[in-house]
Amino acid sequence: MDPYRIETNSAGRKILVIQDYLNSRIEDDFDSIDFDIIFFDVAHLPYNLVRDMVAQTSPFVHKRFLYIPRFMSMLNYSSFERISALIDGFAPSAIDNDVTIRAEEIIFQCEKLHVHDFYNPVLDEQELFRRMAVFSFTREQLTFTNTTIPTLREGLSAIFAGYVIVRRLVGNDPNPDDSNIREITAKLLEAGYIEPTKFVERIHLCPSCSHDHLIFSECCTKCKSSNLKEEDMIHHFRCANISKESDYVYDDELRCPKCKRRLRHIGIDYDRPSKVQTCIECGAVQLHSEMKVICAKCGQQIQPHQLTPYDIYQYTFTPLGIRELCTHAL
Repeated sequence: MDPYRIETNSAGRKILVIQDYLNSRIEDDFDSIDFDIIFFDVAHLPYNLVRDMVAQTSPFVHKRFLYIPRFMSMLNYSSFERISALIDGFAPSAIDNDVTIRAEEIIFQCEKLHVHDFYNPVLDEQELFRRMAVFSFTREQLTFTNTTIPTLREGLSAIFAGYVIVRRLVGNDPNPDDSNIREITAKLLEAGYIEPTKFVERIHLCPSCSHDHLIFSECCTKCKSSNLKEEDMIHHFRCANISKESDYVYDDELRCPKCKRRLRHIGIDYDRPSKVQTCIECGAVQLHSEMKVICAKCGQQIQPHQLTPYDIYQYTFTPLGIRELCTHAL
């Protein structure tokens, strides 16, 4: 089976239908192929190969694919929901009416914004973000948030997250970090290209590497181990002894370690006033444990009060920002 074929839709647009894995020879032929739309008809291929093909036809890296409408067969939706920001829609076929309508909307925006009149051949991280922004403009996505956290990202940051997932480690393809979205936001804000529209959330970052992937866990107040065991404290009414429940367990029943009497009925013989945590590593018993934070990126162990607060906002591109980013390098 040929790796691709060309179809024509009802609007007269030529569609590059990719139906098998693309090798390097096909990549070399892209410039000579006439098409207006890309459709991935690859439901029969495994996820990793399709992901690689989406990367090969990146709308940010290869000039031939910049901003072109791109769709995928409907059967791939559940697998590719994480990178849906890089796909303009899912449909049963390349000539589906919904594909035709959406593609015309995108092509109209590309022509309206003159996005193909300017091309910067130097693909560094700033140019990558500029292309992502222009891609979002052509999809009429003018707002974004300054984070790639799945439940908080939108617009440009969702496109960036999708790019990171499918990125191929080849050539001069930039490899930006999540923190770059915060840096580029600051630069766009300073230039007047964006403006904040609403507060979304306050998060915290690692003070060492500014990463937001943090692991919170309770730990021992003495040795800082998180190997803790929680158990009830038991108060024996008759002799007023208060000890851990494990100290009361004897031959599968409760006996007071102080007076040796058997405890039968809660509320009459005893009660459970609180819980304590015992450290399995050092044996320390504590009523309240501490909280520690470990950065998932650099491994730094931090106390919560040492984290750097960072506010997430929704931003909107200004008319100046849209005009400048479509026609000039960042």
